[in-house]
Amino acid sequence: MRKKQIVICDSNTAYAMRLQEYLAEQRSLPCPVYFYTDWDKFLMYIQKQPPAVCIVSEDWLEDERKRAEVKEKTQQLLILCEEETDTGENEVYRYQSADNFVRQVCKLTDLTESRNTTQGGEIRTKLIGIYTPIGRCLQTSFSLVLGQMLASKYRVLYLNFEAYSGFTQMMQKNFNADMADLLYYLKNLSHDFSQQFISMKQTINGLDFIPPAFSYMDISQVLPNEWEHFLTTLGTLGEYDYIILDLTDYVQGLYQILRSCSHVYTITRNDGMALAKIEHYENVLKELSYEDVLEKTKKCSFPVYRHLPVAAEDLLYSELAEYARKILREDFDF
Repeated sequence: MRKKQIVICDSNTAYAMRLQEYLAEQRSLPCPVYFYTDWDKFLMYIQKQPPAVCIVSEDWLEDERKRAEVKEKTQQLLILCEEETDTGENEVYRYQSADNFVRQVCKLTDLTESRNTTQGGEIRTKLIGIYTPIGRCLQTSFSLVLGQMLASKYRVLYLNFEAYSGFTQMMQKNFNADMADLLYYLKNLSHDFSQQFISMKQTINGLDFIPPAFSYMDISQVLPNEWEHFLTTLGTLGEYDYIILDLTDYVQGLYQILRSCSHVYTITRNDGMALAKIEHYENVLKELSYEDVLEKTKKCSFPVYRHLPVAAEDLLYSELAEYARKILREDFDF
């Protein structure tokens, strides 16, 4: 049985190393990727573990015997070419950007099929909901540090639903597309959704994320059934074990989304106003028959932190990380 994996064999060692580093960091392809720069080792590997796709530099495939050996052991052979052409249906241009490389490989193969579903179609991706009715409580900082730490063991996607996320400033990076664009593709160009998702997703310390919507108005009108369809579609991509939802009141169908989560974390404080808001929130859930959300909710009350870094990647080395580590030990067997 051919495994869902890609094996790249390239005579250009420097190029192979750079590409391997990029793919490992970004987790940009929906299956494992292995690299070889030695033909004999490459051939030995695919004979033992026939892969679904092999990408081989064209200089090696000039030898008909070698081409036949690879074709025998793989479902699909792609040629890594020195020059870009429009005619080759199985050719990947070497000198394009890494993002374009990923998109082209996914376009030419069927490896975007779900890895994370059972034969019966059951979605194994679990949702982690993080929501609190009180403000300025480190919800996003906690979500990001929890996600980065969880990503050291699992495949994790982070989605932020804040009105003003500050991600451009925090990451010191401009984003060409965001979650509102991805929702548009799902609604209007669903056949292209998986490719657009791959091109949009970003990564920080192994944690994938879709840039938050620039304006909350872009997502505040999304209906509950549309959110359900969006999250279900992300789950059926088979990319992730967990999707972390950094939720706010702007999300229509908030309580239903929380009901769909395997874990719910609500941040609280010990001052009177915060406790009053938490009690009000809990009473609303009870009144609307969402007691099951309360049952799966874990309340998080942080100590006072004198200083927390602004940069998301630095949160891993903050005092908040110690609290997140405690959560991971209790709930995720870390």
